[in-house]
Amino acid sequence: MRHIFLGSCLSVIATTAISCLFAPPALAQPINNHSHVIAAYYPDWKVYTPKAPYSANMLPVDNLSHIIYAFLAVCGPVDSSPENIKKIMKTQCANKPIGTAIILDDYAALQIKLDGKTSHKVGYRGNFGQLKALSDENPNLSILPSFGGWTLSEPFHTVALNDEYRQTFVKSAAALINKYDFFDGIQIDWEYPGGHGLSGLGKDNIDNERLAYTKLISELRQQLDQLGQENQRRYQLSAAVNGGPKTLPGIDWKKVSRDLDQIYLMSFDFLGNWGNTVGHHSNLYSTATTPNNTSVDNQVTALLAQGVDSHKIIIGSPFYGRGWQGVKDASANKLEGLNSSGGMDKGSDIDDPGYFNYSDIMKYLVNNKRMGYQYFYDEQAQAAVLYSKKKQEFISYEDKRSLQAKIDYVKTHNLGGIFGWEATSDNNHELIKQLSNAFKK
Repeated sequence: MRHIFLGSCLSVIATTAISCLFAPPALAQPINNHSHVIAAYYPDWKVYTPKAPYSANMLPVDNLSHIIYAFLAVCGPVDSSPENIKKIMKTQCANKPIGTAIILDDYAALQIKLDGKTSHKVGYRGNFGQLKALSDENPNLSILPSFGGWTLSEPFHTVALNDEYRQTFVKSAAALINKYDFFDGIQIDWEYPGGHGLSGLGKDNIDNERLAYTKLISELRQQLDQLGQENQRRYQLSAAVNGGPKTLPGIDWKKVSRDLDQIYLMSFDFLGNWGNTVGHHSNLYSTATTPNNTSVDNQVTALLAQGVDSHKIIIGSPFYGRGWQGVKDASANKLEGLNSSGGMDKGSDIDDPGYFNYSDIMKYLVNNKRMGYQYFYDEQAQAAVLYSKKKQEFISYEDKRSLQAKIDYVKTHNLGGIFGWEATSDNNHELIKQLSNAFKK
């Protein structure tokens, strides 16, 4: 998943009512009035959005089973992170042992005064104060902190491989969610054990990182079970993962999946402005012209082949699009494997050109015919596209039709549910509402 204020990428988790504290980790269970997990990430930096700040109180909790708070961090090396992240980490980790679990932006989490309902039962405000109020009013809602993300995963390459550092993280992460008791568990978003993340670390150390990841998840499960016995509640543990062939070897899937309640498959960003190849960035199926044969279906199939229980797999839906310029020959029958001159130089985020929030796509492009974009839908790949022949601009995105295809896929293949990255990019929460209506019991 990605950052705007912090960097890039995603993560998540899930929660269930507990019937027995000593039971093995549960599969994805019906939550509230929904038959599947419906999760949405909430990026804490959205409170800083100019003119339209989005705080936790604004989340459509009636339509969700899970909120995933992005992101918390772990103290350790962040040499590859953006400069602002390095500065914040240096401050937040001062005089703390390597491996300590921390709130990265404590101003957004605990201090900022926000519009909307905030709990008066606690001595903090900010997003955490609002999440506390939401939790108290919606006891079946699961709220999970995600540790890591694209720009905050580098410390795991150090922390997970060292027994002392790893135990520091396990214990301090459990202490953190115990202190902020609206949290219902922990999410790990390490991108990625075995390499191919922002830092470039791990590619030459796959076997050790695979073992370290197994230990990390196992020890977290044990720690959460112990905390659950103390507090008479069950805490959930999940992970955000990539199911592509490069990252698949970094995890011992059979062992790890036993300790996880849900596995959030980051099934998007297959293509983007980091390359000139044009196509769908979250297509459900591969076709004869799909670059690298990458699709949601292929990644799900890869996890199932590794012995992962289908009910634990939560597939990802991107509430955004990826755009390219200099695309000359797109048509209804040619929407994959095209060439471009690179990513578009405009979008929803000045720091990430070519990235378009779903709300902006609908408001400024789909519903504004003067912009000159033509809508295409790839029936084989099950993916939506906007294309301007005049401007030679191509945008791959998730719309209600492609999301419905994923909903049908989840039901057909007995998967656990769907999560969206991220809630604030939705257009009046219409994609989240679609998920809610589709999975009502």
